[in-house]
Amino acid sequence: MKRFLFIFVALISVSRLQAQRIFYVSPSGNDASANPSNINTPWRTFAKACSTATAGDKVYFRGGTYNETYINFPNSGNANQYIEFLNYANEEPIFDGNAAAAYFVLISSKNYVRIKGFHFKNLTGSAWGIKIEGTSHHLELKKCKFSQFYASPNAGFNPFVVCGSHSTTSINAIVVDSCSIFDCRTGVSEALTFVGNVDGFLASNNHINNTGNIGIVAAGYYNWCNNSASNSQARNGIIRGNLVENCKSPIALAAGIYVDGGKNIVVEQNTCRNSQRGFQINCENQFSVVNAAAEKVIIRNNLAYNNSRGGIGLGGCKETSWCKNGRIKDCWIINNTCVNNYNSSVLEPSETSPQDYGELNLDYSENCTIRNNIFYSSISGRSKLLNSWQPAAQFVIGLSADYNIWHSTFTNNPHFMIEKRDSYGLQNFKTNESKDQNSRSSNPLFQDVASANFRLSSESSPAYDFSDHSSVATDSAGSKDLAGKTRVKNFRPDAGAYEYQCPTNDIVIDIPLTYKTYLFETNGRIIVNKSVDPAVKVVFNAKKSVLFQNGAILPSTTKIETKNTGCSN
Repeated sequence: MKRFLFIFVALISVSRLQAQRIFYVSPSGNDASANPSNINTPWRTFAKACSTATAGDKVYFRGGTYNETYINFPNSGNANQYIEFLNYANEEPIFDGNAAAAYFVLISSKNYVRIKGFHFKNLTGSAWGIKIEGTSHHLELKKCKFSQFYASPNAGFNPFVVCGSHSTTSINAIVVDSCSIFDCRTGVSEALTFVGNVDGFLASNNHINNTGNIGIVAAGYYNWCNNSASNSQARNGIIRGNLVENCKSPIALAAGIYVDGGKNIVVEQNTCRNSQRGFQINCENQFSVVNAAAEKVIIRNNLAYNNSRGGIGLGGCKETSWCKNGRIKDCWIINNTCVNNYNSSVLEPSETSPQDYGELNLDYSENCTIRNNIFYSSISGRSKLLNSWQPAAQFVIGLSADYNIWHSTFTNNPHFMIEKRDSYGLQNFKTNESKDQNSRSSNPLFQDVASANFRLSSESSPAYDFSDHSSVATDSAGSKDLAGKTRVKNFRPDAGAYEYQCPTNDIVIDIPLTYKTYLFETNGRIIVNKSVDPAVKVVFNAKKSVLFQNGAILPSTTKIETKNTGCSN
């Protein structure tokens, strides 16, 4: 009986899977085609494909220009069979809005859909390119492009927005990967937005360039998307491996990557450059939600350089017309590298003279941690590394800061400002503020600052093997550095975004080896060209050793494969 039941249940499960159909769409096609499964008789529009495709179907779009907007998805796939809209091999379907005040795609309370390889361009007004809303889940957007989205004056235009608009049921399992958003004017909006009741998302390997405001945001407490105070935060998301550059607002300071009222967000392995601010945690809370907070956000293994007004900003603004008493709690800034994030030759919005926000800018925060970072400046005439802009009352509450590298090539006594109090030189800052007691004021010895190579040059770097190696700090730093290399776990990770890389060259040993300790360091091979006495002990970087036991004679040209445990792979 049990065997019969198993077979019966299995047959029911199989019956739910629909036969996969393949369709084609082309700008020269016809929506009345009787056989769109033939590449030579395709449909013409995205709308026709959306209205027809069901679970398991694949729709291939041929290259060319489609003049089509207001595309609404009526169907969903299922957990075993996504609906897939894909570019045909090596061809690019371009959706051109002809500068209309419109949108391209709306996905409302749909699920299990994948879009890949499309280029959306040329819309003007106040809307969006693609919007996901309602209770949607398991949606993927990959290798798509967005360009020439131009907001009307004093308005906003989101090229891509995920808006969790339902008061109780969240949007979840959203993936935006390897997309490009470039050459836009988004006004008061962002290029890639997660806002409202969104619980679980991944934004990875995207390139945001020249969009006129914030690059990527995970936001909460905005009633244009969701006015439920208890379910209006983007949360449990990962922002990883993105490049954000040249994103500058004409009306305010824009961060490349911004967590604005989000919760449980990990921001890791990203690079933000040539914008106004690299990374920022804030909670604008424009509609004064009680106890609104950005909390448990981790910014780790990131690089910010050549931004005009700071590398990383931690803390909320208070009592302004656009920012109402938002809180920042229990956040971590760990193992990041910030370099030369100031440009005195430009005036940013609302400035009458250039304002230096330091490499790290602190505003209102509670119980946050800053560990294992490198804050570096080689800008002539500039001394400030740490800055605060709040009133002179206590507002950096419960801050734990330590094991950071602070260095200015311009002065031996860089400027630290916190809560409007000034200290010159790290030692004075330690004494005055009881912060950064184990931190160092030393040149981290990057490989080449001029070419933006901020990897450590050698084991002689003060950042090498320098960090808080407590379990909570090591775990918070993550398992991979900015380059995707393994963070050293059993010994101390290096400070900054990059783990030092051991040499990969082979080491050839020509001398006879006798009983003693030999020290070698390489991720390549150790080639022994002489016989080895059985009692020889070969030690790799003094942290991992191999003892050749009695009676073992290694012949000439023995090759010993070794991995150095003190460096990243």
